[in-house]
Amino acid sequence: MNQLSERRISLWQLLISVLKVGSISFGGYMALVSILRDELVDRRRVLKDEVIMDAVALASIFPGPLAVNIVIYVGYKLRGKAGMLIAFTGIILPAFVLVYILTYLYFEYGDVLNVEPIFKGVMPAVGAIILSVAIKMTKSHIRHRVQVLLLLISIATLLTFTGFKTIIVLVAGGAILGYLFFRHEVQGSNDLNEIPVSRFNGKDVQVVALALVAVAGVLLALALFGEKSMVLQLISVFSAMSLSLFGGGYVFIPMMQEVVVESLGWLSNAEFIDGIALGQVSPGPIMISSVFIGYKVMGITGALVATAAMFLPSGILMVAGSQMILRHSDSILFKSAMKGVYAVTIGMIFNACVKIGMGLEVDVVPIAIFLVGSLCLIRYKMNLIYVILSAGLAGSFFM
Repeated sequence: MNQLSERRISLWQLLISVLKVGSISFGGYMALVSILRDELVDRRRVLKDEVIMDAVALASIFPGPLAVNIVIYVGYKLRGKAGMLIAFTGIILPAFVLVYILTYLYFEYGDVLNVEPIFKGVMPAVGAIILSVAIKMTKSHIRHRVQVLLLLISIATLLTFTGFKTIIVLVAGGAILGYLFFRHEVQGSNDLNEIPVSRFNGKDVQVVALALVAVAGVLLALALFGEKSMVLQLISVFSAMSLSLFGGGYVFIPMMQEVVVESLGWLSNAEFIDGIALGQVSPGPIMISSVFIGYKVMGITGALVATAAMFLPSGILMVAGSQMILRHSDSILFKSAMKGVYAVTIGMIFNACVKIGMGLEVDVVPIAIFLVGSLCLIRYKMNLIYVILSAGLAGSFFM
């Protein structure tokens, strides 16, 4: 198992690491989790697996884009509030720049660069990255037959049923079974990272959460029905979405379409579909499409405001709310429950790899990229950046 370094990561090193992760995190939030783990757990050795899995489990029950919430949480665990802001900037900036450039080309010239072949080459490599990380985490954390069973149940369930409710049921079931089977084995050591628990108490968190949701609702109502400035409208709409988003970006696309196309008329239906497509071919979260919408409304200012309002409110809420949960991280109940949750989480990572595999074209090139990428990562421990770049080049030449 990886040991935590005695030296804390500097803010500059954190920024460079997260920028690297944000530049190559294609393929959904589990791809981001895999790349984030490779960078901070395996390479820099400043984080433990448990923190990554805590972040995935907590992000699954809080609102907001899962990928960004996970990175914000990790940044906070490493370097507090400054780390949270640095992590947010690093994970969003690469996708923001790419989508902004493509958006500018789209509205100015009616076309964008053809990046689809590169994307098709990258996706099998992303599947290989996720597989390699899932195998590493299994070796480190799955030590009991009950955990193996939970892992397999997680994969089978997510292949059969999708959606936020399914994830909640799996996480809750893993926690219950973990407590029932492992409470007698758990030792008294603290497995969480070095940042101390926030001084929020339970009532504080509840008040903050309710206040944020109430403010988001009021602002959304003002945006839809009031005569306010465009900046306020953008903040209102996207912060409300941020605090109402459960289950990932794909679940939320219909609601966004209803608001920005049907209710506000900011985009035509064709423009909205194109904006979502640009978000899909960029690294990072699909909700980076907020750049496209904000640019259409107010140019670069609108793109910046919409992006900040889309991702920051839910990230702050997750960090604040998670402290109430992690306050009991030393308890037998928490540690035993998390053993079950970790098994479910690793199953979710394996499932993401399977889903990517099912979506690939049945052709020699993507299969070869996946197999060679898996071999390079699992057997030869190659830096995943080289794997991603090689896969992108292969896609541009052969697909």
